[in-house]
Amino acid sequence: MAVFISYHNSRSETVEHVVRYLQRHGIEAWYAPRNIPPGATWDEAIVSAIRSSEALVLLFDASADASKQIKREIHTADEHGIPIRWLRLEQIQPSGLEFFLGMTQWIDWLDARDEALEQLVASLPSRKDAPPPIPVHVPVEPEEEAPGEEARAEEAEEAGPAGESGGVDRDVTTEPVSTAPVLAPYTEWTPHPLPPMNEASWDDVVDGLVEIIGVEGPVLAHRVFQLYTRGMGGHRMGSTTTEELQYALERGLRQGRIAKVKDYLRGQLNKTLYIPGTPPAVPRQLGPRQLAEVPRSEIQQLVRNRGLEFDSPDVPRAVQEQLGLKRLTDKTVEFVSECMEYHHRV
Repeated sequence: MAVFISYHNSRSETVEHVVRYLQRHGIEAWYAPRNIPPGATWDEAIVSAIRSSEALVLLFDASADASKQIKREIHTADEHGIPIRWLRLEQIQPSGLEFFLGMTQWIDWLDARDEALEQLVASLPSRKDAPPPIPVHVPVEPEEEAPGEEARAEEAEEAGPAGESGGVDRDVTTEPVSTAPVLAPYTEWTPHPLPPMNEASWDDVVDGLVEIIGVEGPVLAHRVFQLYTRGMGGHRMGSTTTEELQYALERGLRQGRIAKVKDYLRGQLNKTLYIPGTPPAVPRQLGPRQLAEVPRSEIQQLVRNRGLEFDSPDVPRAVQEQLGLKRLTDKTVEFVSECMEYHHRV
């Protein structure tokens, strides 16, 4: 049996608890963004997953009730005759989803006790006649040819004598820490002319920020500002440009066109930005980013997807392997450790 989990992205920790409980009872769960194949179209993958599921489980709260994305998921399930079960996380009645949920019984999970999840498991139907999934088209990159003897010799020469670490690199192991899930590719914003700050309206500047975040988000504000500066033809952000971009960002946040992950990090430049209605954390390939440009919430999600606890000593090595870092340095270990101690909410 497989179920589709519908939830608001502010409930990422809750959905992971529910999924682990279902898996212990032999029930596979599908949820975004974890199960969306790299390169697949988001809506196509979701429709396919809902159609081929045996039930849709909704984690219901005020945010879910107001979510247009969740309403589309519930509507798709209803259209295809997929049974809907909903866990009520807050003591409220559906308003935005009343049309779909008004005549169905919920299961209260207000105190987050697993007794409610036992009721959920018992209520799930068996749908052996589930329709086949809609094919999800994923672009396949051609396999690279294996390096020849000359290339391997060059790699060995660059690596240096065995055991030589220069005092900062950690021991290298040829065995992976754990099975590595495939990471989504990182989509890089293509630089093009953006309106200069002294010529554009504030809304024009916000448009530019939204464009960059829409392509690369979730992304650190510092990187967004750097890319906007590059679009204006500049190479370095001066203090005046930074202040103006921060003002434009605040304007975009107030307008609801941009969202940020709420955390304890000081300064706007360290905030993780994303477009409302999209996931606040998506594990992706490193791409053009430096490690320090990867949002801490993204590193955490990567580690969760590897099935590791945050305090596991295998975490730094897993991050190194997953992101394709050549060496595991003390600086890398320090940054990953900071990521594991990072606290945030959406």
